[in-house]
Amino acid sequence: MRNFRALFFAFAATTLVFTACSPVNRVTKRLSGDWEITNYEERKLDKPGFASTYIGTLTLNPDQTGTRRLSYDSWGAAVNDTTSFTWVNTENIVTIKSQGDEETKTWIIIALKRHKLKWKSTDGAGNVQVMMMKRLK
Repeated sequence: MRNFRALFFAFAATTLVFTACSPVNRVTKRLSGDWEITNYEERKLDKPGFASTYIGTLTLNPDQTGTRRLSYDSWGAAVNDTTSFTWVNTENIVTIKSQGDEETKTWIIIALKRHKLKWKSTDGAGNVQVMMMKRLK
């Protein structure tokens, strides 16, 4: 019985260590924080695209909630947006679901460095969005 307990606790501790250090958890930890959107670009197939710099911030909390705060000019119209969302990730994908929105937006992680982040996404119609960010905190 004593050997069973020791074996059980050793197995539980090993499982906890490997689960806590999984690649997905490491990416979640590295993504968490405040990010300034330094460059945002939409590339469209059939019409002019859109590009802007320093359009706002993205906060990714460790509990996988977040907030986006955007302020930019789009074709002469001022856009101001503050939206809460939830997010999940794998090793190379981040999916964001905004509150009150039926759709989700999936981003491919192109680069994840200590203080820089680059995501890319498509809308299914061949249009591509690219977002580059730098860590604020």
